[in-house]
Amino acid sequence: MIGLIGEKLSHSKSKEIHERFLCPEYRIVELKKDEIPDFLKNDEYIGFNVTIPYKQTIMPFLDSISEEAQLIGAVNTVYKKDGKLYGYNTDAGGMMCALENAHIDCKNKNVLILGTGGTSKTATFVANKLGAKTVSIVGRTSDINYENVYSKRAETEVIINTTPVGMYPNINAKPIEIKQFKKLEGVFDCIYNPFQTQLVKEAIELNINTSNGLRMLVDQARLAEEIFYNTKIPKSKTEEVLKDIEKILSNN
Repeated sequence: MIGLIGEKLSHSKSKEIHERFLCPEYRIVELKKDEIPDFLKNDEYIGFNVTIPYKQTIMPFLDSISEEAQLIGAVNTVYKKDGKLYGYNTDAGGMMCALENAHIDCKNKNVLILGTGGTSKTATFVANKLGAKTVSIVGRTSDINYENVYSKRAETEVIINTTPVGMYPNINAKPIEIKQFKKLEGVFDCIYNPFQTQLVKEAIELNINTSNGLRMLVDQARLAEEIFYNTKIPKSKTEEVLKDIEKILSNN
């Protein structure tokens, strides 16, 4: 058995995604923090995914954590083997796949990351791994904030939004004015509902390479299942699953 643990999961599409790869049955498990230890004793599961707010909470319970997950400071995939728990982070790989598909190149670029939460840590790791020239993080109370960012980071070439600003139902909101960045080449928004946030729409209007977060979500699931089942899943399978999930979301 494989599943997802988190606090509030009513809007999760993980079940639909994972069952379109190799998983015959994927469970959605809402847990309170104090219920995690008992869940870990459940031998039904060969592994599970972890989402908000437990990607850091889970780490002290694990017997081993991959170097990548340690560097990011978050685990979203846990595999059980011989009674031990192994932690990984497939969010980073999913984000890299999404950036590559959208032709958003971070190498030698000035990258601006919006938000300071867990996904921001993943984006920072990814930007650095892809060879970014500089990586700057924007937060409401940070040294670089949403008021001074236009002057402090005017040379920005790639923006990665990890905030929930623009997510359904607040679809008309946007975290930043991208038109003010004259050298901007790429915009990646981790939000996938709606498919086109205001941020993505403006990037399209400006002929800037852009993507939403749905491919990241699907590809991180593919990478997680490669760990669970110790096999390789072709990237072409991502395209099939993406089309199915897009249909589901468009009918919601």
